Amino acid sequence: MKGTVKWITALSLIFLLTSCSDKTTTSTENVQEHNLLIFENHHTTTMLQFELILKSLLNDDTSSDYTRGMIDQYDASNHRVIAYTSLNKIVIEEYQKDHLLELYDRMQDFVSDVDPDDVDEERINHLIPLVEEARSMDVMKKNEDDTVKELNEWLGK
Repeated sequence: MKGTVKWITALSLIFLLTSCSDKTTTSTENVQEHNLLIFENHHTTTMLQFELILKSLLNDDTSSDYTRGMIDQYDASNHRVIAYTSLNKIVIEEYQKDHLLELYDRMQDFVSDVDPDDVDEERINHLIPLVEEARSMDVMKKNEDDTVKELNEWLGK
């Protein structure tokens, strides 16, 4: 009987130890990579939605209701939340993080304040290529935020 209890205890410990191996835990690098993928996907999608809104504002063929619907959807989504959450978990230069977070704030404010019936075409025509360029930027590269800074300036006007 004592031999059986020892045998069961030994098997239980083996199963317990193998189930707690580090193969099932997520390393810090994997978490960093996961958060970077989340941000990159979010960034690309958000920038594309913003670009489509800008282009719709310029397009005379698009109805004002369609554009207002795009604006309402963008505004309701509050893209800042995912940007703030994921960027704070990615190791990038602090100034680049600040510029990106400022960009998300300014894009949200721009969309909230824009009137499809009163469009500054010159401003929007200048914003579109900047948004296209910012959409494809690599946030992990140092000093690749000149476009973001310029976009922030134009959105702040």
